[in-house]
Amino acid sequence: MRQGPHQVAQKSTIASPWLFSMSSAKLSSVTVRTRSLILADLLDPGPGSFVRWERKRCTALPCFPGFQSITESRPVMEFDPAAGPVDPSPTLPRYPVDHVGIAVHSIAESAPLFETLTGERASPRQSLPEHGIDVCFIGAVELLEPHDRGGAVARFLAAGGSNLHHVAFRVENVRVELDRLIAAGFRAIDRTPRPGAHGGLVAFLHPKGTGGALVELVERAQPFSAP
Repeated sequence: MRQGPHQVAQKSTIASPWLFSMSSAKLSSVTVRTRSLILADLLDPGPGSFVRWERKRCTALPCFPGFQSITESRPVMEFDPAAGPVDPSPTLPRYPVDHVGIAVHSIAESAPLFETLTGERASPRQSLPEHGIDVCFIGAVELLEPHDRGGAVARFLAAGGSNLHHVAFRVENVRVELDRLIAAGFRAIDRTPRPGAHGGLVAFLHPKGTGGALVELVERAQPFSAP
């Protein structure tokens, strides 16, 4: 019988990630002690849930007689009501994904990698003073480089380095859809849309209403990729 994530959290114990760097011969001899660990529960823990890894010391596995102890990690499924997404409404339209935003220290240094991965050319670099960033698009990837050290993207980079910053969804009318989502219970960072890249309008939804993800609504005035 498939167990829920909370039962898995209480019973599951898996060996620490260093095991996965071993050779296949050694790895095959390691006993990874786990009880009913359902991978799907970790990849998709459900609304408002997240996985926290607890580390502890334990006795050595039998196949490593020379080790006195090893470190194990235990996935603990938790529920954070503050980060829980709003229940989807059947009256809301389906928004297609427009792009993903990645915060980088340097567009010039990062762009060649994403040009190689996507096969697309980088669009011209554009400055967005109201956001404190420069941006460019490579296919459906937006690179964000801060030029305001006190801005939100600069703080994001300082806290966690180059990383996924937001997911953007395309809408026909950002004002209409923002009002619709607020009425449905979503929290908005921007109550009024503001200018975005390439003459479009954007608005952001607060992560506390989207399961922890920063979501952008985008109304585009023109294509974002270079021809």
